Amino acid sequence: MAKSKFIESVVKFILSRSDDELGELTVKGATYILKTSRSHFYHAFRDEMSMTPAQYLSKIKILRSAVLLETDNLITIKKISRKLGFSSADYFIRVFKEHFGTTPGRYRQYIHM
Repeated sequence: MAKSKFIESVVKFILSRSDDELGELTVKGATYILKTSRSHFYHAFRDEMSMTPAQYLSKIKILRSAVLLETDNLITIKKISRKLGFSSADYFIRVFKEHFGTTPGRYRQYIHM
């Protein structure tokens, strides 16, 4: 099923953010920037993407964190969690493990073997 222009613009907007911008981005902030109501944003996104906007943001943040782990061996787990807007390093580790099935530290070790 083709995505609507609205959802395409939302996804493009989210993906075009830098890591620091992504870390500060919230669903509320995105609705303000995209000039849409929270209700419309939530329902349109959920209906077309089969996940909530918050779930999508979390997924993109986790994928970005994996790229940082792969490309910057010096950046700490704590710094990655702060950069991408997770409330704590422990929460970041838990979400990362749910997505990848391993901790960020083990992921980094595996990638750099």
